[in-house]
Amino acid sequence: MQSLTTWLLAATTAICTTHHLIFQVKQRYPFHYLLLHFATALILRLGKHTWLAVTRNQSPLPSWNDAKAYLRPWQWLYGASVITSLALAYRAMFDLPSGAALVMILALEWRPEAWLRGGLSLVHNRQLPELQSLLRGIILLCGLSAIYLKDYRLEMEGIKFSLLAFALTGIAKIAYFMAEQDWSRNKGSSDGIDGAEGIGEHDPIPGTLILLAGTVTGAIATVIDETGPRITFKPAIAPVYMTVSVIAGGIALERGGHLFQRMGNRHSHREHVVGFLDRTTPGRILTSTAVVHAVFGASILIGSTLNLDVWQYLGFLLASSATLTWTDLGFAVKKAQQEVANVRMEPLKATLAEQESLIEEPVASKDSNQPSDAPMLGTISTWFTATLFFAVLIIGPFLVIQQGVYNLSAVTPSFWDRSGTSARSSRALDLVIARYDESAEQVANDINALVMLPNLGPLNPNVIIYDKAENANTSTWANDLEDLLLPHIPLTVVVKPNIGREAEAYLGHIIDHWDDIADHTLFSQAAAHDIHALRRRLQDYFVPETGFLTLSYVGGFCSHCSGCKDLAGWGEQDGVLEDIYSMFNNGSYCQDLVLAYRGQFVVSRNRIRSNDIKAYQHLRNQLIDMNDDKHKMPYLDQNWMAGRRDRLDAPNFGFTIERMWGAIMQCSDQRIAKECPSLLAGLLGNRMPLGACQCLDMVDSDRPGLFSSM
Repeated sequence: MQSLTTWLLAATTAICTTHHLIFQVKQRYPFHYLLLHFATALILRLGKHTWLAVTRNQSPLPSWNDAKAYLRPWQWLYGASVITSLALAYRAMFDLPSGAALVMILALEWRPEAWLRGGLSLVHNRQLPELQSLLRGIILLCGLSAIYLKDYRLEMEGIKFSLLAFALTGIAKIAYFMAEQDWSRNKGSSDGIDGAEGIGEHDPIPGTLILLAGTVTGAIATVIDETGPRITFKPAIAPVYMTVSVIAGGIALERGGHLFQRMGNRHSHREHVVGFLDRTTPGRILTSTAVVHAVFGASILIGSTLNLDVWQYLGFLLASSATLTWTDLGFAVKKAQQEVANVRMEPLKATLAEQESLIEEPVASKDSNQPSDAPMLGTISTWFTATLFFAVLIIGPFLVIQQGVYNLSAVTPSFWDRSGTSARSSRALDLVIARYDESAEQVANDINALVMLPNLGPLNPNVIIYDKAENANTSTWANDLEDLLLPHIPLTVVVKPNIGREAEAYLGHIIDHWDDIADHTLFSQAAAHDIHALRRRLQDYFVPETGFLTLSYVGGFCSHCSGCKDLAGWGEQDGVLEDIYSMFNNGSYCQDLVLAYRGQFVVSRNRIRSNDIKAYQHLRNQLIDMNDDKHKMPYLDQNWMAGRRDRLDAPNFGFTIERMWGAIMQCSDQRIAKECPSLLAGLLGNRMPLGACQCLDMVDSDRPGLFSSM
């Protein structure tokens, strides 16, 4: 099998299986995979050279002194850039749940050396770049913007790490180009081909050292990653996926130098039809496109869809086209014609060579007159890999069109008909806020921003603040807050002891206002997380039919309560989540658990009162009663609690209640975790139908099909 195809298959498999392990199996430790992949690649590289040294009498790896004499500064920069780029890419894999943006950004073929030359020309010669170069730059930026802006699970950390990895990949390309030129000058070569071979896969020194340095870097990053309470990496949970990921990642790094694109001139002169792609700009663009198609297709096969949007795909193609010039296209066509002609001539060349050997050696063995099958097998292998490669290119757009177009009917849920649970309240909306030490100005700004929303303001919301500040003048703070609020906003400040965090305030409010709880209640901490994105979520999704709407991170999902974990390493002992779920869901079996975060959500009166008040009282007692099992061993002896002291004002059980608010309010549908945009994506205008982000209730005025067109 050809080297390019081997790398493509290995990289595709490694990306998909690693993404599946992180987000489906919940083994969310990207630097552990970085270490395992680098270590496997190093073992493969050393094993290959050991085998060649034994079987073909090739010289083993040179000494460290020889390696130091060989290496140049540009090669050091190349190695450092590749390793750092990979480390950031693996970290970005953790922060971009959809994965599509990361794959397209890092697989994108672009020409940083051209940008560098343009920048140097601008600095030294004070000469503006040509109009064509400026247009290509604008096209590239527009393509990159489309890839990010249309990612509906976009997170700021993912943007940061992926862009840094993208930039460092460009630096690595520049360093490789400069190292190639330096090698050519030292070898006395004018065309740079010898330099390319010396630096490429045929010279073991740079690649082996990079793999060794990458293994060390991965080990250091893993140690740093394990300093917190998230020491729960368990490869045995999904042994098949783990084994496939480790082997495929090692092969991809050993064969291509990177997981998302081949670095350097790593082609082989035996790779005729496929191998020439690495030597032309259009060919490298086709390779990057094949990576995107293969990864997306493989993710569908293993049920770990990367949620690729059609506009993202078009943005990727647009950014890729910014690299092309007419000269590149002409050279690629000429090169392709030459390579195809060479392949067709190979059988004839082999026959002529065999005849010449027979003439020169008339006395031969009895099998010498048998034609060799090697040329034919080589030709078959070449055309097979070429056919496979171009099949991936052709099938890819059809997969994007089929899977990337959002299916509106998939997120039109049935209404939760509990209108008879309780009568309507005299208040349409309460804003319930848990405060500790936030300033009056900060709280007032957040409240004013919410009340000014067009779908909240007309409801005349009533503000109730539970103040748990210690050693503070609450009356003075309340007066300052009232002065800063917009006129005619009803305000009530209730002083409470600092126990149980915000969960105790929420549960206490439900218990104390059981008979007069508002039609909808918005619960939030005083320092709301990302108030701008929170406002956009309310503006897009809050309607009279809202049953439960989370106002923070979405995406935490567990198919079963047993063994449920999340991004922060949280994971409850068996039985705890099942008990909570059963208590608030009429004894139902706990499955398809959607986690809530930040203690920010809107819930209807019907949802709250569909549970027995005793359930809320029991949960509150578990939270604040230090004699309860939730404050004793063995409950406190859990990995995610390492470094956290259980206190009355900060009970560890509060983290569990925070994640269970959706299940407590009978809203635990996996479509919310899979289809609702992230807060950042929503802020950027990615809006889905109402049913994608919340559970809906039936109200008296609803008619069948009311939201079928929304």
